[in-house]
Formats: sequence, C-alpha cells, structure tokens
Amino acid sequence: MSNFSFSSDIKISTKKLNKDEKILIVDGFKRAYGLGVSENFILIPDFETGLIYQVNLIKNKTKILFRDKDNLKYLNFFQKFKKNKLGKQIVQPHDIIIDENSNIYISQMGPGRGSGEGKVTIFDENFKLKKELGLKMHNNYGLISPVMISKNNDKFYISEYGAHKILRFSEKFEFLDWIGQKSEIDEKIKNNSWDLSKQFINVDLNSPHAIKIGPNNNLYIADTDNHRILRYSNSGQFRGWIGKNQNGEIISEKDYEGFIYVADFFFTTCPSICPIMTDNMVKIQNYVKDKKKVKLLSFSVTPEIDSVPVLKEYSINKGVNDKYWNLLTGDKSKIYSLARKSFLVVKENGKSTSHDMIHTESFVLVDREKRIRGFYDGTDDKDIQTLKKDIDILIEGYN
Repeated sequence: MSNFSFSSDIKISTKKLNKDEKILIVDGFKRAYGLGVSENFILIPDFETGLIYQVNLIKNKTKILFRDKDNLKYLNFFQKFKKNKLGKQIVQPHDIIIDENSNIYISQMGPGRGSGEGKVTIFDENFKLKKELGLKMHNNYGLISPVMISKNNDKFYISEYGAHKILRFSEKFEFLDWIGQKSEIDEKIKNNSWDLSKQFINVDLNSPHAIKIGPNNNLYIADTDNHRILRYSNSGQFRGWIGKNQNGEIISEKDYEGFIYVADFFFTTCPSICPIMTDNMVKIQNYVKDKKKVKLLSFSVTPEIDSVPVLKEYSINKGVNDKYWNLLTGDKSKIYSLARKSFLVVKENGKSTSHDMIHTESFVLVDREKRIRGFYDGTDDKDIQTLKKDIDILIEGYN
C-alpha cells in the first residue's frame, strides 16, 4: 500500500486488488455523507467543517475547496492553518453531485436540522456560482433539511428530509412540482415563485432521504421512517410495493417472482377475524412447507401500529416460519391501494373512501404470472381445504 500526504488530518492511500485494479482509500474526514463522482475526480463534502475535498483519481492527490463569496476556491498553504474559520458559507453540506455538464450541486442543511436555513447551491465546472435554491422562502429563510440530490437529463430532485417531501426542478433550476402529502409544515417552505399546488405524486412520506434515478428513468425513494423503498415511473406511476418484513428485511414484489403465493390483509391488534385467519394461514404454511415455489404474504392495514418489532413478536407468538411467510409493514396509502386495485379484496359500494379501514377475511391465491386465481374465506374451514386443493392444482399445472 502506497501513501500520499497533503495535510495533517487527511490521508490518501491506494491498495492493489490485482494486476489491473486498485482502490483509492481516503481517510480522515470529520463527517462525510455524500460524494460526487466525475471521470477524473471525486468531491467529498465535510459536514462539520463545510470544506469540500477534491480527490484527483488519476494523480491520487487531494485539494481542499472552500467558498469565497460566489466562487469555490482552493485552500492555500497558509489558509490550512485557519480551517476552523473557513467554509462557513457552506454550512453542513450533506450531499454533492456532478451532472453531465460538470455542474456541481451541493445540499446544505444550514446551522441546524430543521432550522429553515438550508439551501442547494449550484456551481459550474469552473467553480463559479450559477444558482442558489432555498433562499427568500419562509420569512427569508431557506429549505427545512435538504439532504440528498439526484438528477437525470432534464430534471433534478431535492430530498427535503425535514419537510417530508421531494422537490422537483427543471435543468434551468425552475421549480416544477413536489412529491409527498400536504401538511402544516408547508407554510415553512412557502415561496411566491414555488406553486405548491403542483403536486406530482401524492404519497405519505416520512423523512425521505436518498432519491435515485434508475433504469428507464424510474424514480427510487428511500422513505426512511416509513421503512420502505418506493419505485415510480418517470410519469409518476407507482411501480411496485417495497417494504419491511418482521425481520426488518426489505421485501418487494421481486421476492415473489416465479412463486405461487397466498396473500391477506390483517392487523396485530384485531380481536375478531384476524386471529382465526392467522391460525388458518399457519395451517396453509405447514401444508406448503415441503412444496416448491409457494410462499405466503400478509400486509398490515395498520402500519402505523405494526412496526417491525411488533410484527416480529406477533410472528413468534403465532408460529410464523420466515422462510415461507412475510408479514409486511409500509406505507398505508400504498397497502390500501394494493388491497383495492391489485388484490381486489375490497368491495366498492361508491360510498367508501381511500382512507376507510380495510377489514377483510379474504385469502387471495396468486399464480407465478401474478394472476389472481381465487378468493377464499380465511375464517372458513371448508374454504381453507379448497385453497389447499387449488394450490396443488396450480403446482401440478407447472410441472
């Protein structure tokens, strides 16, 4: 391992993995959350000092950047001794990205989480200031807690952790719309030039953190305190359920691809039909445990109560086998949408709303092509026997 030194507190080293590959190790930051990567260098913001470290990937050398008025400048030898007095114009930088035009975006949380003095600053490839987003907002304050940034060709996204929203902007830095739900905190991010009536996706977010653009411009949101990952198309269409099971593991529809499965909707505090349904689902579990490609899936309809620890205790008490059966918690609006629109377990009478409590005894049998093959009364012994037979018929049809 070879070492390069450039200051008293940062160390850079390279370690060879094989003849043609090596890794670069940068150590010594006080606190770093995000990093920006280009072809020749990476930029790493130090959350505590407000300084930006530029690591040259070709020369294995590092320089320090700080903000001086409207530019980013390199720290010289004498300024290194005054680092504690520098970088104050970049306050608690959390994330940094470099776009296809070499523009640099830096999210800053401000002097304290939720202070309302956060902002996102954009510099060009020559470190000249291009735009600052978040100023002159609520009483001339800024964003609540902007943590992560993501960009595709024509839009970029700011994850507003403290306001429970994702904000969308054009490549010309014009506000477009937002993702989330209306709340009392909206007044704090109110701005005359930002029309908060322009809502892109209505979804209950709770401290959203990372946001990434994936294949086909699909949008992935790490909804931190709702314990799930959401996936949407570029046009805002919901692309699939992703949540946490009783073990805190991320589970999505991909975990059930190629499987026959039985699904139901329950809640752990239900005193009436749910205990009977769970007991009968245990019978199904024991029946299919030696059969290939069969799983069970239970969605909590009170995810605000049924946290991961609650589901874990429930699963232990009921004899749930984690190998075959996932109990899921996640976003209530998405679970209710799945119950109504995907699994069709709610009879619509024209009077119900999307927020009405779902309380259904239905077990739903789904085949490997994600087609519903039957509905069964989860409290009825005769229907449970019929369900077992229908599972066998499906298995036989795939053999």
